[in-house]
Amino acid sequence: MTANSHLVIPKKIAMISLFFFLVIYFLPLIDNLTGALFKLKIMPEGFIGSPSQIARFSLFIFVIWLVNHTKQEKPLRMILITSCYLLLVEATIACFHLNLKAFLSGVVFSTKILFALSCYYYTAHWLNSDKEKTVYVIKQIINYGTFVAILVLIAYLSGFHIANYKVGFATRGLFISGNGLGIVLGISTIFLVHFSKKITLITLAHILLLLLTTALLGTKASIIFLFTALILLLIKFFKRAPISTLVLITVISLYLLIPLIEVLGALFENIIYKFNNIDDKLTLFASSRDLFIKNAFAQIKLDDFNALRILFGGGAYYAYSDYNSGITFLRKSLENDLFELFFSYGIVMVIAYIASYIYALKTLIKKADFIIVLALSLIFIHSITMGHVLFNGTSAITYALCLAIAIKGVKVSSNDF
Repeated sequence: MTANSHLVIPKKIAMISLFFFLVIYFLPLIDNLTGALFKLKIMPEGFIGSPSQIARFSLFIFVIWLVNHTKQEKPLRMILITSCYLLLVEATIACFHLNLKAFLSGVVFSTKILFALSCYYYTAHWLNSDKEKTVYVIKQIINYGTFVAILVLIAYLSGFHIANYKVGFATRGLFISGNGLGIVLGISTIFLVHFSKKITLITLAHILLLLLTTALLGTKASIIFLFTALILLLIKFFKRAPISTLVLITVISLYLLIPLIEVLGALFENIIYKFNNIDDKLTLFASSRDLFIKNAFAQIKLDDFNALRILFGGGAYYAYSDYNSGITFLRKSLENDLFELFFSYGIVMVIAYIASYIYALKTLIKKADFIIVLALSLIFIHSITMGHVLFNGTSAITYALCLAIAIKGVKVSSNDF
């Protein structure tokens, strides 16, 4: 051993650090570049060949190389099988519609799923039931949400940002899609609250930063994550200092409750307006997703060869619509990952998606790791009700990392941090 050997960083550590740097810091910056181009009307939404799409495709190839480099034979095989399946569906449908734009759009959509899948396999194999590695990945999820929150706040304070609604303060910063941000910020906040060993002033400021940005999104999903994190924070405070917590709640109720309600009312103005003016509250919760799905089933043709679409889908571009119609615009998104998967890639992918969650849930229950159960379940429920997980490049990473922790991580507590 040489005198300077202690300065050498092991390759495995260097690679995992590079992986998380690219996923957690590099990709959000590229997403903001894409959002800036959209904001300046240089690039339309969904433009094929955007910086975000190129970056994710490049990182997908890089992660495949990492998986192969670390001799992960089974994960590599699963990634390649899934890749071949999705691309075969897109290529087969392309032989009928002969629309290059539709084929490329399908490749872009499938790459989002494949990139998240490759990140899951690489992280899960690296974790290998190691406590220190589990702590490391949880910290990276917290860092991810924190960095996204900072980007959203910087854009908002600069005045150069994208509004979530036509009225109100709600914003998504310079991210093209705001729905998936609630997952990233929400899970990050939940983990920070739960795994913080001590709630110092710095930790409290960190939590408030995430809570503020989550509220600033102004979406229904952000409300759920916001109040879940607040409840966990109150429980943590109450366990450690019950009397002080009761005093704090009393003071807030007497002096700060009305101002807080006014602030939240301004942030969630769009949702409150809809709640007061829509008689069917289920329609408000579903945001007409139930109608989108009904219309999709009404449009799909299942005669002759088309019946195979139940098994294998109709590709991401056409999905439920007739690929012989010659439409030149992307069909209406169903904003529900289960039905997006079903119409795009068939019942096979739906079963695989549900099965992966059930398997992870059973594994977590055996370990009695209920905070990860909560996180994973919130994301999955969001996915099958409001969507924007599998087909959202930002939030899909959070789900992939949580799934890796669930299946290959170990139960950890705040004492391990």
